[in-house]
Amino acid sequence: PVAHGNTDKEGLSAALAKLVQSALRGSHVHLGPDSFVLQLGIPDLFEAPNALLQSALATADVAELRVDALASIDEGFIAQQIGQIRRHLPGGPLLYTVRRSSQGGAFAGTQDEYLELVRLGFLLGAELVDVDCALDQEAIDSLLQYRGSSLIVGSLYDLSRMPSKDEIQAMLQQCALKGCASFARVIVAGRSRADGWVVHEAAEAMAQIPAVALCIGEGGQLSQVLSRAACPVAYPKLSGDNPGLLSIQDVLSCRGTLGLFEP
Repeated sequence: PVAHGNTDKEGLSAALAKLVQSALRGSHVHLGPDSFVLQLGIPDLFEAPNALLQSALATADVAELRVDALASIDEGFIAQQIGQIRRHLPGGPLLYTVRRSSQGGAFAGTQDEYLELVRLGFLLGAELVDVDCALDQEAIDSLLQYRGSSLIVGSLYDLSRMPSKDEIQAMLQQCALKGCASFARVIVAGRSRADGWVVHEAAEAMAQIPAVALCIGEGGQLSQVLSRAACPVAYPKLSGDNPGLLSIQDVLSCRGTLGLFEP
């Protein structure tokens, strides 16, 4: 998609070249150590100043569009939002996410409506598309047949409790979708700061594919600081209602202060 008013020929050429490359060779996205995913969770990206959006997108490895947070889920509106991201991140990877209300998101539609929205992400050429692994296998298979060159991010949420480390590891394995997913993501409800270490250790033990496990509530920020692969980050005025979500600068500062990771 191309955003209305975008006349940047150089940027459009770069985005087109990236799209053709993805179609021919598949998507190649860095989601390994020290990668960051910028959450974009405002109702309309066209309401954000271009300079702010460009500055924010320049800081992250992946831009995550929270489709459920948009002012409209009309196909044309979503396409324009993606076009606006492409305008300021030509050739950069996009993660397309529809978070359901059961996952703490804003989408309250039926399962069929959810599946239709996710399929739209594939059709619009998102490099990464989030798939709710709580769906039954038939529903998941109906999505995977549309994935084309897009990579799958398998996700699971349990916002009612703090599972054990073994349970979190089992959830991450489920998110691998028997080898169909390229990344696994699990979000749980932490009860203490110590839970931040539990989810981190569970994700670090995931050998099959890169993974991130995070807490909300107590331990949430610690789990974010500890997450080296696809660490979710916020940006002022762009990330919407994500209380406690740190910026890249905050995460790096905390890591440096605590001496958590070697350079």
